[in-house]
Amino acid sequence: MRLRWLAIVSSVILVLFGPTGFPALGQGNPAAKAIIKSLTPQEREHFFSLSRPERRAFIQQRLRADQKSRQGSKQDGNRDGGQRRNRGGKKWQGTIIDAHSQFGCEIGASDIARVINRHGADYTLISARGCRGEDTQASHWRVLKLVESLPGRTGFLISTKLEGMVRNGSEFGDRGLTALYRGDQEYFGKSKGFAEIIVQHAPHDTGQLRRDGSEFDLESERIRKAIDLVIERNVPVTLHLELNDSENVSAKVLAQLKQLLRRHPDRNFVLIHMAQATVEEARDLLGNFSNIHFLTTAADAFPVIGNRRLASRGESAQSGWINLFNDPVEKAPYKGWLGDYLPTMRWRDDWKQLIAAYPDRFIFAMENVFGPHWTKRYPLSLKLWRKALALLPPEVAHQMACVNAKRLWRLDVACQR
Repeated sequence: MRLRWLAIVSSVILVLFGPTGFPALGQGNPAAKAIIKSLTPQEREHFFSLSRPERRAFIQQRLRADQKSRQGSKQDGNRDGGQRRNRGGKKWQGTIIDAHSQFGCEIGASDIARVINRHGADYTLISARGCRGEDTQASHWRVLKLVESLPGRTGFLISTKLEGMVRNGSEFGDRGLTALYRGDQEYFGKSKGFAEIIVQHAPHDTGQLRRDGSEFDLESERIRKAIDLVIERNVPVTLHLELNDSENVSAKVLAQLKQLLRRHPDRNFVLIHMAQATVEEARDLLGNFSNIHFLTTAADAFPVIGNRRLASRGESAQSGWINLFNDPVEKAPYKGWLGDYLPTMRWRDDWKQLIAAYPDRFIFAMENVFGPHWTKRYPLSLKLWRKALALLPPEVAHQMACVNAKRLWRLDVACQR
């Protein structure tokens, strides 16, 4: 069987590239053979459905990505060399998984695909933001088609916030749960799990979004039922808590969270946006529960800049985001602020120490939501985080950037340094 498979791969390589298209070892290129052999069954099915030029482009893209990774590994060197590189302010060159971004209405699928291919995290988990007048099936299908156009680069998460799921009022909760159950029935087999369950969300009054806040807790009927569904599916439960923006109920919600973690010790829970938690709150959760994790979305300098811009325009949204790093100077934003900020950027000591103590519990994610997040902020944010990851011990950065997301969502991704 093994010999038969190698023969098939060799024939594919010969058809695509000819006997001298790459440096050969026997028939075809061993690197290209290895790429085809490493594909998942779904990716392999997609590959063999492509035309000859499309297969050639697919292989060439993978070969270029592998070459880039190898070059990054050479630059990293051994552990001591990596530490010297980090002190020199270099960028993290290892594999990066974006564990949470969204596809909304302000941008097209081709634009997102182009940005991912050009700037790209190596792998991205994407869910739907609903569009006005678009039903649940159409929202999920839109994202699924994008994911299928980027094999090996993206994964589909079922949205948990469609059809009024995040709006206050029992009638909206009923509609939202119906949409969630339908999404589960129709798309779970094609997904990596579920996106964030919004428990708390501050009101928005901005040029991009106007919406009332979401004021639930973990014992609210719709939240409880949504969590139960995800637990039943044995995939990570991602919760959107805003402990700072909902300070009046933060103690209550934290107590409910601890009860939830105790009831389900064999299930993984993830707090998106770091839950706006303090270091002390995060340390307490991590020290007492082995099944809690934190996503780094909205936890860097960009929300600081965003809040300053909103305030200057008289707009408002969440203001309780934490920053894992030092803040930009007070006069920022201005043209070129990021270039001035990066050489001085450093981890806050308390967060850096906590992450080093629990390196398997922190997960990198981008939170691209609106069109400008994808087209403007994305490459800048990746630049910031490649610098930030390089300031961590290499093994800690490796886990945060790739290993932890791969493990939790069972992703077929090679985590290279």
